[in-house]
Amino acid sequence: MNRVARGQAWATKSSRLNLSRATVRNHADRIRQKVGAHSRIEALVRAG
Repeated sequence: MNRVARGQAWATKSSRLNLSRATVRNHADRIRQKVGAHSRIEALVRAG
């Protein structure tokens, strides 16, 4: 979620983590669902 908070693009996040964009996006979506958020912004507020 830290990289999401920084506003990095999916391509930037995935290249830094050596993962595909889809994998990074899927992980972020699962985290968002686990915290019960409807958007990335809401997930950041709830996680932080």
